[in-house]
Amino acid sequence: MPKGADLHYHLSGGAYAESFIRAAVEDGLCVDVKQLAFTKCPAGGDGDKTIVPASDAYKSQALYDQLINAFRCGVFVPYAGVSGHDHFFDTFWKIRRNKRVAQAGMAG
Repeated sequence: MPKGADLHYHLSGGAYAESFIRAAVEDGLCVDVKQLAFTKCPAGGDGDKTIVPASDAYKSQALYDQLINAFRCGVFVPYAGVSGHDHFFDTFWKIRRNKRVAQAGMAG
């Protein structure tokens, strides 16, 4: 009989955070640095400094680390206003958002 995580598993939650970054770079996506989520890059680079190419994660250790921590819970330390529960479910929101962005990019 299955126990624990065997009863409830999200395949998208089984991917490594590093894989999301690599896929975003390969797909030519950008990072919304305020939301720490991937997004389509603005046409013509509209000068918004909060949207940067995902490839910048390979140039900035700070951005890379922030993205890794945003997509996994293992190193998260709760702080005022954000519990472990909040961070855990926010991670799912980001994964779902990234899936929609990737699908929109492939379709267009």
